[in-house]
Amino acid sequence: MTAPSTTATTATAAPSFRSSCRAAANGEDPRTSDYFDGVYYPSSDGRPMVENVAQWKSVVTDGGVLDCHYEDDAEVMVAGDVAIYPIRGNPLISVAPDLLVAFGVPKLPHRRSYKVWVEGKAPDLVMEVASPNTWKEDRGRKWQRYLSMGVREYWLFDPTGEFFDPPLEGYRSSGGEFVPIERTERAEQAEPAPRLELPSDVLGLRLRPDDGHVRFHNPATGQDLRTHSEEIAARRHETTLRRQAEAKAAELEALVRQLQSQRGHGAQQ
Repeated sequence: MTAPSTTATTATAAPSFRSSCRAAANGEDPRTSDYFDGVYYPSSDGRPMVENVAQWKSVVTDGGVLDCHYEDDAEVMVAGDVAIYPIRGNPLISVAPDLLVAFGVPKLPHRRSYKVWVEGKAPDLVMEVASPNTWKEDRGRKWQRYLSMGVREYWLFDPTGEFFDPPLEGYRSSGGEFVPIERTERAEQAEPAPRLELPSDVLGLRLRPDDGHVRFHNPATGQDLRTHSEEIAARRHETTLRRQAEAKAAELEALVRQLQSQRGHGAQQ
């Protein structure tokens, strides 16, 4: 599907974090305050985070996978439905993506909103999950705002396949436009046909749609990142195997003791 052509606007240089802190109202950390220079930046746009179960499951699953993947990196922020304010002094312009990833932005403290001039950069990646009332906006108003604020990759996913064909689309910022990320094949020994995936330069992962959510593949390990439910199932399986091994070891130990006891009785006779 051809991406709409749009031109990025020129962003003004962001002040340093130190100057941002000094400018915050009442000495509050501007990352956690709804105020900056006396201007109110609402932490909510008043719109629901999701509209249906399919959208909710995708947002929770995909966000959880990436949050877990970067859990040990304190300088990677993974969040969802956080209002992004790209322009200092203008709280009327904001956008809240279903999912964002920002490198070089500390996880803590937890933000009430994402002020681009405070963080010193826009999120590196944003993803929107299609719903009946938002999918057109994802290609229109949001598309332009993400591009103009400096987002490096923009991803669109349709968990039901009703609005986008193909259901997963990735775009990379280049030359003032979002250009489509081409699908590439990855052969799997257990699969009859190669898998079509989209590489994310930002994440260093390969993405593909999979049963209502996005599957993230890590080329460095050759493994897919596990979802929360898959991680729980894997840990339960590991626990079961460990208990079985422990029971088998105890059984063998008891058998050895029994044989030693029998040999001791035989020697005495």
